[in-house]
Amino acid sequence: MDDSFSKNQLPNLLAQDENGWLEFKREMYKVLDKQAKDYNWQKAELVKDILSLANGNIQSAGNIAYLIIGVENTRLADGSRELVGVEEFELPKTQLMDWVNAHAEPPLDELYPHFVTYQDTRLFIIEIPPSPYVHKLKKILQTGEHKKYPENISLMRVGEQTHVADIQQIQALQKAKQHAANFSKSGDSRWVGAVVGSLLLAAQNWPLIIAKLSDNLAMIELTNLWWFNFIMRLFAGGLGAVAGFSTGYILQEFKLFHYDWLKGDSKKRKWLFAEGLFIVVLTVVIINWAFSR
Repeated sequence: MDDSFSKNQLPNLLAQDENGWLEFKREMYKVLDKQAKDYNWQKAELVKDILSLANGNIQSAGNIAYLIIGVENTRLADGSRELVGVEEFELPKTQLMDWVNAHAEPPLDELYPHFVTYQDTRLFIIEIPPSPYVHKLKKILQTGEHKKYPENISLMRVGEQTHVADIQQIQALQKAKQHAANFSKSGDSRWVGAVVGSLLLAAQNWPLIIAKLSDNLAMIELTNLWWFNFIMRLFAGGLGAVAGFSTGYILQEFKLFHYDWLKGDSKKRKWLFAEGLFIVVLTVVIINWAFSR
C-alpha cells in the first residue's frame, strides 16, 4: 500500500458533503473472501464507485477524487461523521488496478490505496488522480442479482449518487476534463513571462538606443563603458521581468476565469460575469486616470 497520504487532509475531507469527487463508505466492500456468495457483485460495486469518481462531473473535473472507507456517510447531530474504521487486510494495488481496468475503457493510469489511522481509527482510502478522459465500461458490470450496467456506458456522479451519463453529459464532461488537463499542463504563466521579458529587454542594444534617444554627450560616452552596459542590462532585465510577470499574471487569471466559467453553473457564471465586468471597468478607469495626469 502507498502510505504517502497526509492525515492533514482528513479534517477537510470529513467536513465535506459527498460530491463528484468524494464518497464515504461505512464498511469495506466484501471482496476479501472469494468464497462469499456476493463476492463478484461486491467487486463490481467497488469498480462502479471508483469509475464514477474517476469520471466525476463537470464541477469536479481536474480534482483528485477520494473513496474513504470506514466512515459513516450520514452526519451525526453535531454535523460530524462517525469513524467506524476497518480491519487490516491485504489488497494489493495491482489487484485493485486489474479489477478496475478489466472494465474501464480507456484504462485508469493510476490509483493510490492507503491505510490511514486517524483518531485511533484505521481508514482505507482510495485516491483517484484526475483523468483527462471520460471512462466507459468495456463489458457488462453486474453489481447485484437484478442490477447490472451494460457495456459502452459511462458512469458519473450527480450529487451523492452514481448515474449513467447521457450523450450530452458525456460531451460536456469530456470538454471540462480536457480544459482541466490543458490548464494543469500550461504551467505558471507569471514566471514564464518574467523569464522571457527579462531576456528580451536585457538582449537589446542599449548603447545604440541611448545614442538615438539622447543628445547628452556625457550619457553617450558612458555607453562605451562595460560596467555601464552591464548595469543597463541588469536594470532592463529587471524591468522586463516585472513586465513579463505582470503580463503572465493577467493571462493566468484569464485562463482561470475561463476555466471557472466552463465548470460553473448559471448562477456561478453570473457572479463571474459581474467580477469580470468590474475588473474591466476598473482597469479602464485607472488607465484613463493615468493618461490624464
